[in-house]
Amino acid sequence: MEKDRRHPGNAAGRLLRATAFVAALVIAVASQPFSQMAADAAVPYVPGKERSPITAFAAQFIADCEGQQWLLDETERLLNMKQASIDYLAPDMLHTVTSIGLESRGIAGKIPKAIGHFTELTELLMSGNRLSGPLPDGLYALQKLKNVDLSGNLYQGPVPDGFARLPALEVLRLSGNAYTGGIPAALTAVAAPGDLPATLRVLDLSGNRLTGGVIPGLGSLSSLEYLDISGNPLGGDLPPAITGLAKLEAFLAWGCGLTGEIPAGIGGMAALKYLDLSHNSLAGAIPPGISALTDMRELSLTDNTLTGTLPDAFGAMAGLKQVHIDRNNIRGHVPASLLGAFSSGAAVTFSRNYMTGPNALAIEKGSPGGAAVSNGNFLDGSAGQQYRLIGPPYQRFASTGQAINLYPLLKNISAKGSTNIRKPMRPVSEYAVYVTPPALAGLVQIATGPGLISASLLAEIPYASGAALVIQILDNDGSAYSTWNLRVGTGPPPQPGWSGSGGGGGGLGGGSGLGQPADEAIRTESHLPYIEGYGDGSVRPDRELSREEAAAMLYRIYGGTEPAERLSYSSYADVPTERWSAPHIEAVRREKLMIGYPDGGFLPVRGMARNEFAALLCRLAGIGPVAERPEGFPLADVPENWAAPHIYAAYGAGLVQGYGDGTFRGGRNVMRAEAAAMLNAALARKPIRAYWDNSGENPYSDLAAGHWAYYDILEASAAHSHAYEDAPAAEAGEGARTK
Repeated sequence: MEKDRRHPGNAAGRLLRATAFVAALVIAVASQPFSQMAADAAVPYVPGKERSPITAFAAQFIADCEGQQWLLDETERLLNMKQASIDYLAPDMLHTVTSIGLESRGIAGKIPKAIGHFTELTELLMSGNRLSGPLPDGLYALQKLKNVDLSGNLYQGPVPDGFARLPALEVLRLSGNAYTGGIPAALTAVAAPGDLPATLRVLDLSGNRLTGGVIPGLGSLSSLEYLDISGNPLGGDLPPAITGLAKLEAFLAWGCGLTGEIPAGIGGMAALKYLDLSHNSLAGAIPPGISALTDMRELSLTDNTLTGTLPDAFGAMAGLKQVHIDRNNIRGHVPASLLGAFSSGAAVTFSRNYMTGPNALAIEKGSPGGAAVSNGNFLDGSAGQQYRLIGPPYQRFASTGQAINLYPLLKNISAKGSTNIRKPMRPVSEYAVYVTPPALAGLVQIATGPGLISASLLAEIPYASGAALVIQILDNDGSAYSTWNLRVGTGPPPQPGWSGSGGGGGGLGGGSGLGQPADEAIRTESHLPYIEGYGDGSVRPDRELSREEAAAMLYRIYGGTEPAERLSYSSYADVPTERWSAPHIEAVRREKLMIGYPDGGFLPVRGMARNEFAALLCRLAGIGPVAERPEGFPLADVPENWAAPHIYAAYGAGLVQGYGDGTFRGGRNVMRAEAAAMLNAALARKPIRAYWDNSGENPYSDLAAGHWAYYDILEASAAHSHAYEDAPAAEAGEGARTK
């Protein structure tokens, strides 16, 4: 077939061969270098042979192609354009070939050593094929090679050091392969003037499996204009040396597992236009030095753990088009310079942070995306889903000098919009704490520390004094959603119906046991469904819960709507973008509730072990692991492994229980009914049996009223208003949570 495509018929093939021969003779007469052809004409012509070399060099070249027909075909095509043929090949006939471009041709096989004969080659563009195997040494001897694109192939093993031997190399693209190991230090080694770092402008290593961190040596690539290392499990911090790349216009490092802080010297990357550090675990504040990036067009810091406030650093970025800082832990107000950039046409999103303020509200109201750009903050007046800080209205101290830790009583709950889940509290250091009225400040002693807002009264303070402890998210000034006033005193409140206990924080924000007045004791909240049945009307309560089903439940808990938007990309090799669960899986990965495995997969249809589910419940409820085995812990089969601290914590919080024989069976997969019971516990959703008995709502053909998880499954399956005070302990369904 290959022969027929090149030569439509035997006569046409002979004519083409004859034409090439005549042309070669003419060239040989006119050009002295081609006179070598006669001397090389030592290989006999073999009629009917696929390739019938006439010259010795042709025979050598064909042998060096190592059976890779694609290179033979492309060489023949390029030579035919010059009225020449492989059969009469002489070395200098290949000097006319300066570019080989065969992108997305479905080529399988390898690049053979014959590539080394193309001494004038400047471009080798072979992306989007199925090439594999080692690259030949001859490739690295091509002194004029400037542009190499082998992206989207099947290469494995370490990135070859040989590319560092190409003195003219300007563009190296190796993305979308399966390279392992680290970023090769050889690419960044400067030995003498003219070495690779002085010429390389584009380096794309994205979408491989590289580890070992971002090596400081990348900072020596002084001519680099484009650097993409995204989609590699590199890990580690961003080295300060990287900020010395003064010519770099695009730095893409999303999804690399990066930790640490954004280097303070990032302003040294003065030419930067595109910076994408999203989908990492970067912490700390955004450095003010970004104000020096005056050419910035697109900035994405989404899906990190960045803290602090946004610097007022965007005023000089005249060409700014996009700023995305969603899903971090940033607090405070949107600065005026970012509002100015938005007013000039930039797209700005900052959802799922701890931010507030009028500038944020102005961006929400003016954005084509509406409330979606600001959801999940503490934005008073927002049209979308927001949070508020709450706690008990009054804390009674039994005596002067008694110290009470008030921090565990505080919660972030939904202020408005559709969400089932509390927002985690930030560390105590991110809250402002003071006493009001100021005249009483000397009577209240406050101490703070990790997990501690301790208060004690130095004198008797009656309730009528109005003394209150004001707790506010730091820098969220002016926000009612971000502030909680906790009245304190030694006496009981005057109104009847107060418990006066000041005890712990039940429910999602404190129930009647928090010392609140009778007219505030009944609190109604909307409970949204997070379990859906199957197409046949069943719920299959005793079926194992798959990992993708768990992801879908968590997606709905966070307020996701169905059907979820289809993704443009997937973070996991075994989750195609068209899979029904792909958006759910990507969403919970962003929230760091569920992650994949070290091999890059998510295993969506795999069952979810009880060990894994215990860890998930802790993350969902914002409960940290318990390092030491608690005294009297009853579950004898919990080994000292990675899951033990999560099981200790989940058990202590009442999120999980063992079986009747005193075991936990952590390796056993979770049943769908068990998942409903445990998720309800983590969300403080206690089913009201009388409500479900009277409602008559049971959409499932295989869920009988006698099933142990009947009420938990209904609680998780239908939207309803839940009045907490209507759920006494006897009606809360606690007996069902025995699994």
